[in-house]
Amino acid sequence: MDICLHTFWDITHDFIGGTERFIIELSKELSTLGYRPFIVCSGNNVQTNIQGIPVFGVLPPQYIDSFSFFGEAKLGFLNEHFVHKKSYMEGLKALSNYVQYQVSQFESDVIHLNSFASSMFFSSNKPVIVTNHENELESDNLWGKGFFNELIKISKREDSFFTKHYALAVPSKFYAREYSELFEVPIHGINIGVNLSTFGKINFINHKSNQDRSLRVLLPSRLDPKQKGHDIALRACRKLVRKGIDVKMIFSGVRRDNQGTVDVLREKAGYLGILENIVIKSFAEIQCAYNEVDIIISPERYCSYGLSISEALAIGKPTVLSDIPTYLEIAKGYSHAYFFESGCSSSLAEKIMEAFENSSKPSNIDLIKFRSKFDLRECARQYSALYLNSVE
Repeated sequence: MDICLHTFWDITHDFIGGTERFIIELSKELSTLGYRPFIVCSGNNVQTNIQGIPVFGVLPPQYIDSFSFFGEAKLGFLNEHFVHKKSYMEGLKALSNYVQYQVSQFESDVIHLNSFASSMFFSSNKPVIVTNHENELESDNLWGKGFFNELIKISKREDSFFTKHYALAVPSKFYAREYSELFEVPIHGINIGVNLSTFGKINFINHKSNQDRSLRVLLPSRLDPKQKGHDIALRACRKLVRKGIDVKMIFSGVRRDNQGTVDVLREKAGYLGILENIVIKSFAEIQCAYNEVDIIISPERYCSYGLSISEALAIGKPTVLSDIPTYLEIAKGYSHAYFFESGCSSSLAEKIMEAFENSSKPSNIDLIKFRSKFDLRECARQYSALYLNSVE
């Protein structure tokens, strides 16, 4: 059974974002179950193989020159062709046509799209499953303020195919409940989960002596301070430095298209007097980032799921989280999850210190419970049930 998984974004070996990582990891689990998954994304008509999964980069001919100009299908490319100079309706129709061309180049039994926006006017004679990876604020950041409310209205139009797709899903039960009510259609909440084969090693904190006050902290998110809270982390870092902690705070997620954000973060760190305490770098494999640090933080202001924090908790790393709904859904009740008041740098600094000074490891029972509940195999089984039911 052939499954075509689609993302608008391009996928490269040197940078794989959260949505793309989900698609790759899910494909690996689907292969284990006996499916023949492949990924279609934006790319200048190239085929590659990532971790055993065929990945096809496809572009409609009219976009080839523009793709070469932007260098990749990231925010600038999206804005140029689907956001700017168009109404939301026109942009969504253009996006659906773009995706339809990409997917139509391949034969498959089921199509799995990964965006409500790209599915709005997408039609196919094959069953279509749609997973949305952005909450309303993330959607508005991509398309413009007010977009999400317009998306809800457009989804209810007679010429929209949104409600005609076989199944709709989001990676959070919180947003499944909220969106089922807003879109007035059943939406599945399927937690993404962690690939326990990839994240198999339990990696407890390396506790220091009372004299050793050095601390390495990781914020494993794309460089989007407005959402991901890098500004909150910088202020918390200054508070830790003032307490006499020799802290290194590592921000991952450097890409070709976000050097401007890197410069802004360095300037802010310099202003706070903590430039020497900040490291901004990219990692080809996120596991390497987790292995380098003592504590992982995620001061996000809003998030549709939380794959990185799930990975951190699955390997036993102390993880400090903002108390937003999706993080509470994932991590509440586990001994190595520490929640701070969202948006508050003082609260973040306090919880980092609490995690740092807590000498107890997470209980074995806690880890078993977490890894059992958020096992990617369970996610794959739930999608497998949708695929099988859709072709019967």
